[in-house]
Amino acid sequence: MVIGTSCLLVGQSENPLASAMGITVTMPGTSHSGPLPPLTEEQTRVRDGLTKDLERLAGEIGERNLSLPIAYAEAARFVEGRLTDASHEVRRQTYEVKGRPCVNLVAEIPGKGRADEIVVIGAHYDSAPWTPGANDNGSGTVPCQTAWKARAGQTTGRSGSAVIPV
Repeated sequence: MVIGTSCLLVGQSENPLASAMGITVTMPGTSHSGPLPPLTEEQTRVRDGLTKDLERLAGEIGERNLSLPIAYAEAARFVEGRLTDASHEVRRQTYEVKGRPCVNLVAEIPGKGRADEIVVIGAHYDSAPWTPGANDNGSGTVPCQTAWKARAGQTTGRSGSAVIPV
């Protein structure tokens, strides 16, 4: 199964194909073919929750970055609220960039057994200028907070840390 293909420029040439080296990453197994099976009730619930949160972040809040501090702050409150709703204590790491406040959000779950081994998941919640931020980076933030919600109340061998920076 081919996962991704990229091209890395390795030199200069009049012929672009001669100056590039292709890299293909493959995974074991075979690609799925044919129609997908219907979603389970749980998968449908997760899909609908992801859609709702992405619509809130990219649709209602929209572009959110240092150029738009009100929307940026609203996005931080929204993401923090989603983590808090999932029974996680959220720590704010506040700092300044160009005289404006920025906030990283951190939620942690202590592990048992191998607590010093930490699994980190994260995605930035601000957006690129002039975009609603669905792909940069609502599509990373929403699954991150959803995964963290699924871990609410669970204890695993390793510690977990959700880091959602600006």
